[in-house]
Amino acid sequence: MVRKGDWIETYTGKKFWPLDPRREDICIEDIAHGLSNICRYNGQCKFFFSVAQHSLNCVEYIARRNMFQYPGRKRLQLLCLLHDAAEAYISDVSKPVKPFLPGFREIENKIMAAIYEALNVRPPNAFEKKMVKYVDKVMLATEARVLMTCDGWGDWIKDIEPDEEMVIRGEYPIAVKERYLTELGKLLDGEDTG
Repeated sequence: MVRKGDWIETYTGKKFWPLDPRREDICIEDIAHGLSNICRYNGQCKFFFSVAQHSLNCVEYIARRNMFQYPGRKRLQLLCLLHDAAEAYISDVSKPVKPFLPGFREIENKIMAAIYEALNVRPPNAFEKKMVKYVDKVMLATEARVLMTCDGWGDWIKDIEPDEEMVIRGEYPIAVKERYLTELGKLLDGEDTG
């Protein structure tokens, strides 16, 4: 069957069609490997800090917050760990540019749908999306205060307090990849993800 667009080769040697993603093309090792090698902030930060580290920080933040003691906490952690997973296949585009790339969000959403399907995870509902976005913003405020020199990010993190307990440090991508895979395994293991 003819696939739409062209393909990229993944770390594990799979062919992945970003414009025609399918569940059978998804591999968690490719996701962990890609995210652990992609630097946040377009690489403009003080030291290398990967998207995988950011996702793991989101999971850690939820684990320490009393406000997330409801029965779906493990699911919310899983959704946060996966929230940037499409970037493993198409990287990221900086926030100021993304609105000017028609179709990019649709491509990203199709890849995320394939990832959720491959992992047997129900996509987030509206409330869960809102919670993931909140945690993402807290981590942006937390990480940026260490990684960047700018002292403010305007309306994007307005009224968001950084997590003062979170330690932001550089880590080798291979170590982050292993932590990501371990955490994903724990969150998927025996969990009713749907």
